[in-house]
Amino acid sequence: MECGSKGRLGASNAYSILRKYWEPRVCDSVKNMKSFRDGSGVVFDIKSDHFDNFIDNFARLKETGDRIDFDVVKCTDLPDIDDDAGYGVSQNWRD
Repeated sequence: MECGSKGRLGASNAYSILRKYWEPRVCDSVKNMKSFRDGSGVVFDIKSDHFDNFIDNFARLKETGDRIDFDVVKCTDLPDIDDDAGYGVSQNWRD
């Protein structure tokens, strides 16, 4: 999840966005959220059985014309994150 403008998006803001636009069972499936080192977004794990609905919901949000100033994409490469210990170390449960 990335900021659409030149603002900053940290984990607490991202969780607020998730709670606002997605149903609780989807929000509860988000784990291992980490901020990008540059503060422009976050990366997180979501269970594979929730992924398609998660992306479909985002597409509907964008179509409504509501003020959506963030973007959601599936990572193909892990961005530079703000975590000295690494990403998902010993807690990686992704499918």
